[in-house]
Amino acid sequence: MASPTARDARAAHDDDLPEPHAGGLTDYLGITITQCTADHVEATMPITEHHLQGYGFLHGGATCALLETVGGVGMHFRFDPATERVFGVDIHIRHRRSGVRGVVTGIADFDHVNGNEYYYRVRAVDEDGCVLSDGVVMNKKVSIDYLRRRRAEQLREEERKEREDGERDRAARTTDSRV
Repeated sequence: MASPTARDARAAHDDDLPEPHAGGLTDYLGITITQCTADHVEATMPITEHHLQGYGFLHGGATCALLETVGGVGMHFRFDPATERVFGVDIHIRHRRSGVRGVVTGIADFDHVNGNEYYYRVRAVDEDGCVLSDGVVMNKKVSIDYLRRRRAEQLREEERKEREDGERDRAARTTDSRV
């Protein structure tokens, strides 16, 4: 299934939310889940020219994407997809070494839950087992009902802004035609 575009999302009915889909950044980066339970997730990511920053080292953003991915995948065992969605809302990563080639493995281990916040300890290691980056990813569960209410509010706000813009444009045209 293709990723929904902003136009698709806007055209959708107020009660509709985009369905989960494969693809996107994880596919672009070549991230592959290799182990997956609620408490432990591992994934690999090849280091290619697309993953490097300007000086030829693994880009920290690519590493963060790998670690947020493994830190979130375990949450699929901890929520009800019929009534909830999961979002990564906080990520703290320290980069310790640089990678330049090979494969990076992202590892996430469930740490604890605090109310609606779920914490995973994450680390990225190279093929020799050296830690490239490590940190913590926090996820939150959000009810679909809440997301629908927020979406309806956002659509109403966009419509209000469009009306105001249209009124401003009409007023400007009226003023221009008098001159």
